[in-house]
Amino acid sequence: MEQENEFMGLEEERKMNLKPILIAGLAGCILSGAVVGGIAHYNANKKAKVAITSTQLGSWIESASDLVSEKYHYTDLVDHHEEGKKIGDFTIPLTEEQTLVVYSGTINAGIDVSEITYDIDEGKKQITLTLPEPKIIAHEVDHDSVKSYKVKDSLFHKESYEEFAEVISSAKKEKEEQLAEDTEFLDGVMKDAEDSLNNLLTAVGVTESYTIVFK
Repeated sequence: MEQENEFMGLEEERKMNLKPILIAGLAGCILSGAVVGGIAHYNANKKAKVAITSTQLGSWIESASDLVSEKYHYTDLVDHHEEGKKIGDFTIPLTEEQTLVVYSGTINAGIDVSEITYDIDEGKKQITLTLPEPKIIAHEVDHDSVKSYKVKDSLFHKESYEEFAEVISSAKKEKEEQLAEDTEFLDGVMKDAEDSLNNLLTAVGVTESYTIVFK
């Protein structure tokens, strides 16, 4: 009987000691929940209060000039004919020349960021960017790549760019006209420009508060 009373006393003491622990734990959970909720509420309010000015947006877009273009590398072959020597209306046989000119070039296509227009809708938290049509920004020929193949003697010759400057200049224009009609290429340039702008605006934190829409 004495042991039983001792046991009951110990059990009662354990319950008394457990109450502060449970109360402290419950208070800790409430406090933690309040802190987490407070942080979430602060972040939500922070996002809601962030406002982007037209000046800021214009500055970021302007800095993207090197990001909204795509380089197209190519090697082209031009079939160049030179008329034979003539005596009056008579063309001397075997004096005509056919030369194949080989050269490499790089076309830089993209959009002009100065032509981008934008609208900031604070109510919807939406930024609408209207992009211009992509175009050829630069077109360069590697002068050291120019070679010619004389059909008559079946040999390749290393040539200076100046030797066939007129021929290559005409070929460059044809290449640009081809790309201007290549919808797949132009669609790719536009898609890359949109991705680059979206990544840039994400990096500076704009997309945390705004939705970006392209037109």
